[in-house]
Amino acid sequence: MFTDGARLVGNSLLARVVIQQVERRRNLQYEERKDNAGRRATLAVGIAILLVLSGRLSWAATWRPPHATSDGRSIERASTERAADHTALNNILAVMPQMPRGPR
Repeated sequence: MFTDGARLVGNSLLARVVIQQVERRRNLQYEERKDNAGRRATLAVGIAILLVLSGRLSWAATWRPPHATSDGRSIERASTERAADHTALNNILAVMPQMPRGPR
């Protein structure tokens, strides 16, 4: 009841001593709760900062600038190389093996 706001009153010496002890105990509990709340808040902020930093560092580690082509190949040159690749592949597939390759 005292922690909820009730006022303790006592006239005798023993009652006043008991009231002082109860008040001291309440104040200590209040300070402990306040310290624990501060610690929890500090811990939460620390975890949030670590998460942000780890996210930034992992993003920075995976990001790479685009590579500049040093030989300056043109589109026409690349397309003729691909056509030559198809010709070589067609020549290989045109050879009839002695063993069947499988269903056509």
